Amino acid sequence: MNEGLILFDTGCHPEAMTSRWNEENRLRTPVTIGEKEGVLAALKMLGYQCCDVRYVVLSHLHEDHAGCLEFFPQAQVFVSDRELTQTMRSYALGEIWVAISKRHYTVAAPGRKLEPGFR
Repeated sequence: MNEGLILFDTGCHPEAMTSRWNEENRLRTPVTIGEKEGVLAALKMLGYQCCDVRYVVLSHLHEDHAGCLEFFPQAQVFVSDRELTQTMRSYALGEIWVAISKRHYTVAAPGRKLEPGFR
């Protein structure tokens, strides 16, 4: 496995409450992300940029966990087979909208070794 930063979940998009989330999501899960909060601010505070993140591991594909994925286009994304399948099923049925069609995901099946030294 190549060296690089690993990010676990990306959190909410900074514009979640203004333009990214629909009204139902805004009412159900109100969040406030200040200029000094969120993944982008945290990386900057630690002296990193988005381009320094080589891997993103997603616990699941909800907007509050994968909402900033677009800021890491160079990163290899790991997500469970079950989660990706369920999300794509919901998308196909028109239950949700997702912006993941242009990404390459490494699917993590139970017990599958993803990369040497990375399980």
